Amino acid sequence: MKLQFLIFLQRFYFPWTFSRVMFSVFGLIILGQGIYDYQWLAVLVGVYFLVSGLFSLGCVGGNCPVPTNNSVIQKD
Repeated sequence: MKLQFLIFLQRFYFPWTFSRVMFSVFGLIILGQGIYDYQWLAVLVGVYFLVSGLFSLGCVGGNCPVPTNNSVIQKD
């Protein structure tokens, strides 16, 4: 259990990329605005972006690679 917690903390601290920072900042902005305006759907969206940015989950953490096609098409 302690090892899993350390792995979780490592995902929080390293590596911070531009996309993680932007997701966290926009998540905070959306969350704050949703709370201010009592828009609970905006609060949920803000929490989603904030959590994915803080803990490097989903595509923010680079877990959504785009497949590349390495074959070259030659025209005769």
